Formats: sequence, C-alpha cells, structure tokens
Amino acid sequence: MTHLTTVLDDLKRRFAARAGSDLTRLRSLQDDPERQEDLRLIVHRLAGSAGFFGYGAIGDLANEVDAQLADNVPTKTLPALLQALEELVLAAQSAS
Repeated sequence: MTHLTTVLDDLKRRFAARAGSDLTRLRSLQDDPERQEDLRLIVHRLAGSAGFFGYGAIGDLANEVDAQLADNVPTKTLPALLQALEELVLAAQSAS
C-alpha cells in the first residue's frame, strides 16, 4: 500500500465517521424552517465531498437536496440522503 493510498483511506474513514455527526445534525434541522441555511451548509459540503471519497450515491442525493434547498422547494430527496448516511455509518461501525 502506498503512502497516498494510506492517506486516502484515512480520509475516507474520517468522512464516514463525520457522516454520523452530519446525520444527527441533519435530522435535528430537517423540520426547522428557521434553520434551513444550516441544513443547506451541511448538505452542500456533503455534495462536494462525498463523491471524492467514493460515495457517489450520497453525493448525488446531496446535490439534489442542495438544489431543492437553493430553489426553496420541498426537499423530497432528504429522506433518501438520511437513509444513505445511516447505512454508511452502520457500515463504518461494522468495519471498525
């Protein structure tokens, strides 16, 4: 394993670990219309980083939710994003 591969694997593990806190925050913010900008900041970061770490489906879902939030329309894709994050968190916990 090369040094670069080791570094990328570590970053991927950190992303998966952070997904747990993101999931908790997203759940707490999803029904609070006053906190939609906070919700959008988390989703926007996920949209930009998930694909880089090999979680393309999460990135795609986050992009959809980000666009819905930007357009101020109902976030119909948010439940699917939350489910995908929960699955990632569970998989990461099983792997450790």
